[in-house]
Amino acid sequence: MAFVLDKNNKGKGILVLKHLEIDYYNSLNIKIIKNLRKKYIIGVYFGFHFKLKKDIKNIDFYLAEDNVIEYSNFNSLIPRCNLNGYNFINNSEFEVSNEDKITDLIYIGNSSRRKNLKSLLNALFNLEKINIYPSVIIINIYRPSVDEVIELLKIKNILNKLSNKKITYIEINNRKGKPIPKYIISKLLKSSKYLVLTSSAEGAARVVAEAILSGVGVISNGNMKGGTNNHLDENDYIYYDVKDLEKSIIKSLNNSGLVKNNNSDKFDQSNSKVILLEFFKTNFNNKLNFDVEQKILDIDLSNSFQSHNTFLNRSIPSNIKTDECLSHTSMYNLVSYLLNHEVNKYRIIILRFYDFIIKRVNFSIKIIKFVTKNIFFTS
Repeated sequence: MAFVLDKNNKGKGILVLKHLEIDYYNSLNIKIIKNLRKKYIIGVYFGFHFKLKKDIKNIDFYLAEDNVIEYSNFNSLIPRCNLNGYNFINNSEFEVSNEDKITDLIYIGNSSRRKNLKSLLNALFNLEKINIYPSVIIINIYRPSVDEVIELLKIKNILNKLSNKKITYIEINNRKGKPIPKYIISKLLKSSKYLVLTSSAEGAARVVAEAILSGVGVISNGNMKGGTNNHLDENDYIYYDVKDLEKSIIKSLNNSGLVKNNNSDKFDQSNSKVILLEFFKTNFNNKLNFDVEQKILDIDLSNSFQSHNTFLNRSIPSNIKTDECLSHTSMYNLVSYLLNHEVNKYRIIILRFYDFIIKRVNFSIKIIKFVTKNIFFTS
């Protein structure tokens, strides 16, 4: 993500890296890291559930809600701000809809095993046996990878067994054309009674915040790792196995209107900015730029920590659509920008070649692991 919350000026600036960028950051020359830390307070934003075996080197703070970081039998010495991306939503953009709730359940996800769409389909299959046929919208954003191709075949096998005519299945190939516009997904969400989350792990899923702010209830996997379930309340349902999911769906069908969640203020960025500022003042007050408070109050942090917004010059990150620096080349570009150093074109050529080789090696390793797991060691 490489989100420059505040660039170094009169005092230390603030740099927030994504957990995916840490290896590239720590591969930098130690002298460069030391120079960077002299000018910036550096944090790590955890966009997904992460198990830490020890504290990350050369980092000043973590940005992650409760349950997003799992500490592995050690006491962290690095301060953690209890916030994630879904805490920085412009609540004013979401209104509790008075539209008729024409759909009982909605699922928004993809075909990966982690998303576990099969568990919802199995629950729907079992409910048919007792003549319960909820209306369901399934939005499956399919990414054509080897894993998802295999999982998609399993999903379609269960779909073909379902006789419920009130199931609308929408499959979107991420590599073909444009995805469904956000306003259409928002409208489908608002016209539904309950959002179903079946994932085994997430970070802190923004879709659950959007559902709650839209007056949509949540049925969520209680075994899910991460912080997605942190702000559910008694009006939502937590399940722990398929039978439990079936019971939760049956209960949800008795709710005919809006579902009010009493924790919606947790997602409002105006409230979260106050928490963020208090965290910085408590831990780094004498090191910050004198005008950092006003900058944080002014900047739009909605979708920024997730890297969906772009602030960096497009020559810096590794992807033109995001601010992620997921290569040694882009990390070098970022550090050069932060330290006001001129980019060395010869070093760029070497780093690009290095990244090219590493990418091919990593891809080969993935193929070997997949073949070994799914072909040679299957019963």
